[in-house]
Amino acid sequence: MRIPVSLIGETKGKNFLFPCPHKTKIKQIEAHAVGVAVRRNLAWPVTDKNGKPLFDADGNPVTENKLGIEQFTPHDLRRTAATFLAKMGNMDEVIDAVLNHAKQGVIKVYNQYRYDTEKQKALEAWERKLNSIISGTASKVITIRSRKKAA
Repeated sequence: MRIPVSLIGETKGKNFLFPCPHKTKIKQIEAHAVGVAVRRNLAWPVTDKNGKPLFDADGNPVTENKLGIEQFTPHDLRRTAATFLAKMGNMDEVIDAVLNHAKQGVIKVYNQYRYDTEKQKALEAWERKLNSIISGTASKVITIRSRKKAA
């Protein structure tokens, strides 16, 4: 899957696909950054006109769901991708390789293949599926029988 430069942002020679946004830090973003961003936007603190946090009748901070979707974690995205990859007919070995799972048992010793070609094909298929869902162009299945009747 190719990521457009416009989505990556300017790395200014830092050599990181997802560089840290802090100008003084020349490193990649932290592993927990996506999770923190998701949690923060699912429960964004509401403030008054002076910037002071608001509290409800029970003393809990008032929050706003800026994403407008149900609570989820980045790990849910991994599960969703793995489920769809399986539904699209990919082998468990390829899905494990996409998820960067360590091989277990005898396979760990004897199977040194990395499944790079299969991973690329699986992720490109997943990209097409996501794009069709996002754009609303997910194809509808038309059975051969109903097609013959229409002809």
